[in-house]
Amino acid sequence: MSLTKVRVWLGSASLVGLILAAILFLYVMSPYVEHGVVPGFHSTSKDTVIFGATGVSCLFVCARLMAKRRWAWWVVIISTSLLGTVLLEPFWLTGFPLTGLC
Repeated sequence: MSLTKVRVWLGSASLVGLILAAILFLYVMSPYVEHGVVPGFHSTSKDTVIFGATGVSCLFVCARLMAKRRWAWWVVIISTSLLGTVLLEPFWLTGFPLTGLC
């Protein structure tokens, strides 16, 4: 693979990670900014800790990707496959509404 293609893949993976981190940090601040928002984990402090830690870990993995660490690529591949599996659940529930994945 040429160096240009590697840089394009690196930049795109880092960009997606940074966008995900920004979205997670918006979720951290939403219960404090909008008072009508129901927290995802039914507690403002739990939401802050969970989404904040996930956002910080996204930033850390993006920084390691930019430093060309090999383990960061494996983290991206594993998390993408897990996220893809979770995103397939609505399609599964559409086909089999009574059973679901459980």
